[in-house]
Amino acid sequence: MLESLSEEKLKHLISFDVEVNGRIPGKHSMLQLGAVCFDLKGREIAFFVMNLKPLPGAGEDPETMKWWSEQPKEAWERVTKNPVDSKIVTRKFFDWMAQFQKPVLFAAPVMLDGYWLRYYLETYIGSSGFSLFHATLDARSICLPLTEYYPNSWKEWVRAVTECTIENSSPHYALADAREQGQLIFELFKWAKIHLMEE
Repeated sequence: MLESLSEEKLKHLISFDVEVNGRIPGKHSMLQLGAVCFDLKGREIAFFVMNLKPLPGAGEDPETMKWWSEQPKEAWERVTKNPVDSKIVTRKFFDWMAQFQKPVLFAAPVMLDGYWLRYYLETYIGSSGFSLFHATLDARSICLPLTEYYPNSWKEWVRAVTECTIENSSPHYALADAREQGQLIFELFKWAKIHLMEE
């Protein structure tokens, strides 16, 4: 598993999550970016979370905003409180990532969260940096080879397989979501190591 990889290749796993007001970056906006950096033993090293101001000229997607209206009021308040200019947040996040040697990103799903993060990095930094998105991991793509199942509700599947009791007390808060998904994937790694050794 992760321990078997050379330390020259991988030292840190960064689990990240975004909250948005629509489906398409540029047309809509990222509202919050959260990330947690773990070492290869699953220990949290550092975290990042900031709220972003909407992109200039961008609007809101009616379906997404309807979904937000159905969530607890405090969830919306958490992602919109004290927003900072998108360019500043993106630069701060890029600089935060730079402190870690050879980080690998992790998302659930990468096609959603990675889509947004890459847009902001390319727009405001001019590059996604570190060749990050060529090696980004996806939760369900990890579940498939380890458990021979491609779950829709991957978090519940990992909890069921590993008998893990980790729960998220603040869903749709990007930092809490990033922390939860990182903790769960390391629980799956631990389970798989034991499971594969038994076989």
